[in-house]
Amino acid sequence: MILDKRGERNTQSAFALRELLRDAMQNPAAYLEDQDFQNALKSQGALSKYGDESKGIYPTSLNTVKRIAEIALEGGFDALDRLRAGALDAIASEKAKGLRSNKVGKIGLAKRVKELELENQSLLEDLLLLTLAFEKSLGQGKNYAQKADGDAVMALCRREQRELLDSLSLRKHPVTTNVTKLHER
Repeated sequence: MILDKRGERNTQSAFALRELLRDAMQNPAAYLEDQDFQNALKSQGALSKYGDESKGIYPTSLNTVKRIAEIALEGGFDALDRLRAGALDAIASEKAKGLRSNKVGKIGLAKRVKELELENQSLLEDLLLLTLAFEKSLGQGKNYAQKADGDAVMALCRREQRELLDSLSLRKHPVTTNVTKLHER
């Protein structure tokens, strides 16, 4: 694919934006004072309009960001959007740390309960994402085993996947999703 100067700049901008989002997830405290960046994280459209020339990020249309991300970035625009949401959550969590409850009075305890509920919700969302990724990888493994055209390979795949799923069934609180079961008992 041949790019003109604008296309090349937009591609480099998408790479720089991805790195900025990764950094914001890893080090959210550094972005607590950057209100423009925080506002840009609130939506896909706002993120596409965000620009910081010192970091090599230039504002473009949402469609341009989507098109370039699908071509140039691993995981496409979905991965970029997940980074945006993750950075937004990381910064919000960092802000909440500064507003920690004092646990002395009723109001302080209510704040602490709210903090713990938010943390619990975040952990459940992480668990759901990991479970979905795990189930997807099991499905991919099953597809590869079927394509191998070997009964022994398929039997081994079923046995090992059943062992993995059985080890996960020991969870106290199973994650409920709308994803169909990948194995039959």
